[in-house]
Amino acid sequence: MPLELSLSETDVISALEKTTGTPIPCIAEVEGKTFGYSVVDRHVTALGLHHMKLAALPEIIGNLPALKVLDVSDNNLHNLPASIRNIQALKQLHLHNNQLSFLPETVCTLQKLSVLYLSGNHLTSLPTAIENLQALKELYLRDNQLVNLPKTIGNLQNLKELYLSGNQLTSIPNTIGNLRALKILALSNNQLSSIPSTAGNLRSLKIFDLANNRLVNLPETIGNLRNLRVIDLVNNQLTVLPATVGDLQALNVLDISDNKVMVLPDQVGNLKSLNDLTLKNNQLTTLPDTIAHLHDLNILNISGNRLIHLSTEIRILIDEIKARGGKIVE
Repeated sequence: MPLELSLSETDVISALEKTTGTPIPCIAEVEGKTFGYSVVDRHVTALGLHHMKLAALPEIIGNLPALKVLDVSDNNLHNLPASIRNIQALKQLHLHNNQLSFLPETVCTLQKLSVLYLSGNHLTSLPTAIENLQALKELYLRDNQLVNLPKTIGNLQNLKELYLSGNQLTSIPNTIGNLRALKILALSNNQLSSIPSTAGNLRSLKIFDLANNRLVNLPETIGNLRNLRVIDLVNNQLTVLPATVGDLQALNVLDISDNKVMVLPDQVGNLKSLNDLTLKNNQLTTLPDTIAHLHDLNILNISGNRLIHLSTEIRILIDEIKARGGKIVE
């Protein structure tokens, strides 16, 4: 244990060593999957207790007032000590792959928290107090058992990345549209049959992952997502796309594989930035001639449909894509 560590924080490390049953090394930097702690100006600023079979953390951990990064991922934690609320310097909290069935509201008091990892737990809901995490920029909730989200999640005004894949969500609150800073929204592998029209207010959104749900339609407001680069709609129950999809001028990737789409709107031809158009395994019998306008297209997959005829213009486009080394799957 380094001599420069303050006495009170030395006691914390000693308690943690007793809990883990092994000495905790002082290291230069705490990164992913780390065991050790870092010290700056006699204070512990980062602590990694990854994969140590911890069933609980001691209350004394709250006596680390300068702690900015705490990684207790891949343990057996069912709860967190109330003293967590004392670590007001905390910016990153790694709780993924534990046994949490609820998010302790003490976490929601951490005013500087910007990154919160909660994936791979047993969460069924989130506290309404999550709205208090106003500094939060990244929220990871993959592979839990969430059945709904609180309306207050829409109050996280600085949130840029929200990962909710692999839950049991059947709906998304309308307040999701209030997340004006959001750039990534991952909702794959849930049970969604629709998304609210307010999703069209996510003007900063760049990646929208909706794969492996039960979507039967998309709201017309989807066309308002003018900064969207990628939309993944694989394995849903879509039969049509709204004409407003043609307003997604920044879109690079459109994947509607494994749906029931019978016809594409002509407006798809307006997607001048499109690089990857994947349409495999639908019920298309024809393609709009406007697809021939997609001169930046580098990947076109139209396999597994019922296409009878492709226009001369589309055939010319296919030849152009092949000539520049692109990928065509018919």
